[in-house]
Amino acid sequence: GRGRRGGGGRTHMENDGPPVGAEGGGAETDTGTETEKLRTEVERLTGENKELVNRHDELKRKICGILEDVLRERMLLVGEVERLQQALADEKRVNSEIEKYIFEQVKQQFLKFEGEKMADVVDGNTKMLAEYEKLQQEAAQLRGRVTSLVGRSKQQEEETRRKRGGVAGDEDGGERRKQEELQAGTLTQLVERMTSPDTSDTSFITVFLLTYRAFTTPKEFINQLFLRYGPSKLENEEASASIIRIRVRNILKLWINKHFYDLEDDQQTSRFLLNTIDSYIKEDESGFFVKMREKIQQKIQFIGSAGILVFSEEPPPSILPTKAQPTFANFDPLEIARQMTILEYMRYRQVQPRECLNQQWNLRDKEKARELAPHITEIIQAFNTSSKWVAWEILNQEKLKDRVYVVKKFIRILECLLEMNNFHGIMEILAGLRLSPVHRLKATWGKIESSKVKVMEDISTLMHTEGSYKAYRSVLNTCQPPCVPYLGVFLQDLTFIEDGNRTFKDDQEAGTEGESAQDRVVNFEKMRRLAKVIQDIQQFQQTPYCLKTVDVLMQYLTRFTQGLNVTDEDLYEVSYRIEPRNAASK
Repeated sequence: GRGRRGGGGRTHMENDGPPVGAEGGGAETDTGTETEKLRTEVERLTGENKELVNRHDELKRKICGILEDVLRERMLLVGEVERLQQALADEKRVNSEIEKYIFEQVKQQFLKFEGEKMADVVDGNTKMLAEYEKLQQEAAQLRGRVTSLVGRSKQQEEETRRKRGGVAGDEDGGERRKQEELQAGTLTQLVERMTSPDTSDTSFITVFLLTYRAFTTPKEFINQLFLRYGPSKLENEEASASIIRIRVRNILKLWINKHFYDLEDDQQTSRFLLNTIDSYIKEDESGFFVKMREKIQQKIQFIGSAGILVFSEEPPPSILPTKAQPTFANFDPLEIARQMTILEYMRYRQVQPRECLNQQWNLRDKEKARELAPHITEIIQAFNTSSKWVAWEILNQEKLKDRVYVVKKFIRILECLLEMNNFHGIMEILAGLRLSPVHRLKATWGKIESSKVKVMEDISTLMHTEGSYKAYRSVLNTCQPPCVPYLGVFLQDLTFIEDGNRTFKDDQEAGTEGESAQDRVVNFEKMRRLAKVIQDIQQFQQTPYCLKTVDVLMQYLTRFTQGLNVTDEDLYEVSYRIEPRNAASK
């Protein structure tokens, strides 16, 4: 945390009266001239010294920025290497399960033949050996396929490394992989792709789980997934059917372990999934579905319970108000920024992927929007109310000096929010300062020091809409959590994708007559783009802020940012009363 700086202004002492003994004549006049020259020289040297100090500080900040960029790049590279290693480990584990299954099948067949009657020993042994050789051939073929899959995985990993390392000469391979990506397909085709025995594409599965509610229902997805788990449609491919069932199990585990938020407040889907699992438990000798049922029930039991956050270091000491009365003037700007950040991060981390689909937060039916996208609509409402709170705190001051103090305090809060990577809070305060009832207060803004105005202008430039928030996006791309991004940019990107791309191919948004939901061709390339934005949102939901809650300040902020009932007309009325047109302000 940052310590508070002393805020006392400097006192200028002046003596405008005549000097004592003014009648002394020329000697005193020469002395006064020399003194004035020395004072001028001292002021000049002081100014140069300040300029050198500022240049030194700027150079120091640039060097620190370069070092931070290098460290961030190193961390990103380390994370990517770990992800590739994990993907290879997962592939090896699947291959191990396949080989184990093959061994058991061969062993069972061998024991079956060994227990047959000894009659017709020669013919029986000949038949048994033929069957055994056939099984060995099938096992060899399957092992060859497994080896091919492992080789393909290693090749893709090597190509990825070469691509990230800037190695040329892989353009044909990259184009071929791009063509192999599924651009569109029906629900059945998408599920078949996820569970294909010939390939394992975790990124495809992740995109599907993040976006499937845009084109189907959870019930339809579960039905298709378990239909795929049943008898394989491939002829004479028992091993392939086994791989398919392994893929289905892995998808279920991924859905329950990593995407359970999709089921937390959807009791109907949770019950349907449990009932479907129950129908497979009796036939499941491995105990997989029993474990999945226990996992789901365990997670349902802990829905709504707040976890205990454990930090590796102590949070900074809170800055408590100087007076018992909870007023804006009594709270420290740094602590206000901290409590705002806690509030906004709590709202931000609750946003779920399904809220980001089909522009549900922007429906004309606001009640329906709150039902389908409750957390996004809450953030939007809190943003608008918080902006009015900023304006109200300024306009509620009758005296000019008090309004100047409040404006300067909000600028200081902006600086603190920037240091905490709370870009959403920055936009709330900027929006409040830009409201017309505040912006028109010429007498108030005229009293703000140029240095303070420049701080506000620099932060405004960072968050400017130019180039689709180009400057802000550049900073966010290198920002390390914890962070509260400005949600409005993500919503803008989602809207752009939705407006520019159809969910279903061939203009079949509502489906043709007689066409079932499974027959509609999904534009999966659109789903990839939506998933990219959703993953960007999720990136900053995982790391909380190491900060303490100050109850009295949190209650104050909650009361004003959620319960402030002030209209634009109310703000204008107060604004014109405290600073009328063409009139001196109080």
